[in-house]
Amino acid sequence: MKANMLSRVADGMFWLNRYMERTDGMLLTLNTLYILSFDKEMNDSQGYKPLLEYYTDLSRQQIIQAQYNTNFVLKYIICDNLNQNSVKNLVIKARENARGSQDKITKELWEHINSLYHFMNDPELPKKLETYDALSIITKLNKELLLYNGILHVTMPRGLGWCFSSIGKHIERCLQTISLTQAYYNPIGYDLDGEKICCIEKTTFIAFGLRVVFKKLQQYSPQSKSSATSGFQ
Repeated sequence: MKANMLSRVADGMFWLNRYMERTDGMLLTLNTLYILSFDKEMNDSQGYKPLLEYYTDLSRQQIIQAQYNTNFVLKYIICDNLNQNSVKNLVIKARENARGSQDKITKELWEHINSLYHFMNDPELPKKLETYDALSIITKLNKELLLYNGILHVTMPRGLGWCFSSIGKHIERCLQTISLTQAYYNPIGYDLDGEKICCIEKTTFIAFGLRVVFKKLQQYSPQSKSSATSGFQ
């Protein structure tokens, strides 16, 4: 059976899961650093500096000024409209992509994304982040992203939509892992095999991930598997 998908729908599935994976990774990092911020004995702590360096476009001076400012970081990362990588803006962009791909995602997945969208647009959310409710909000958001991944894995059919979703998700995860590792270890001047190590790692991870997903896509291709994959053997 021939499987077809519009390019705009494939693009929507790709970016939906890139945005949600980025949100998940950012919230997990924020949760860890927020809890560590209560430990006053950590004199060698970088505060929120690695998080701000990777997930924001703040200047170096702005990052230095804000790296120990918990209230600023929570609101800037979670619900600042001017921060293109805030949780709120990422969820809005993910929802836009999901809306354009509704015929390829399940009802349960769309309803969960829509519910998260409405939670992030609560006008009282910034004020709550300044109170003792901050940790419960971060925990709730982490659970919502965990639930999203569970719904995605349980309800989504393993077709072209699933494959494009997997491409976006795993590329984003690779880039986050490499970039956050670099952000944490740059201050100590690490150098594994030279200055180009991170570029090489990024290229290798992305190439490997694309090769794996490409081979899965051939299951849904009208061409014969042997002819379609001959160049990848």
